[in-house]
Amino acid sequence: MLKQKEPKKQRRKNDLSGPRFRPKEYTTKLITNELYKEWKSKNRQFSYLTYSEFKEVWWMLCELIIDTTVNETEGVRIPYYLGDFSLGYVKTYEKLVDNAASNLVGEDIPYINTHTNGKSGKIIWSVSHSRKKNNACLLYAFHACKRFKAKASGSFFKTPEKYKDAKLTKWQISLIKSNK
Repeated sequence: MLKQKEPKKQRRKNDLSGPRFRPKEYTTKLITNELYKEWKSKNRQFSYLTYSEFKEVWWMLCELIIDTTVNETEGVRIPYYLGDFSLGYVKTYEKLVDNAASNLVGEDIPYINTHTNGKSGKIIWSVSHSRKKNNACLLYAFHACKRFKAKASGSFFKTPEKYKDAKLTKWQISLIKSNK
């Protein structure tokens, strides 16, 4: 008698009504229409710039910060005491799962990364030196754009020895994960 195959175990799908899909009370966008109108009223000599040109100028500044953060080992310090950006490795306290392989097999398959020895490369925004001069920086949030994440992951893959281990606690790592 032939033994029947067991059906594949279905993996849990994302809950589309979860908190990250709900409307937010705050914005993580840096460039908004309100900022453009305020900037235009304060800087009359540049009032001929359109909103799209204004965004291009901001992207040029952001690209400069992104490139400096990725290329420099120590990262970059943002002016006006807004913090530091750097890349570093964070030790993971949870099992990383390879979603593509897990969906094929039907069970959790651990993700094997031979380049990093079980550490995850992260974009780190630190405000530790800025708190003394700017108390309000604790109220700010950072959300990396796709360009920043892509350049950072490419740099981690090409030159993994360039970045040091970040000394973060489990609580700080949970904050980083919640900002994804």
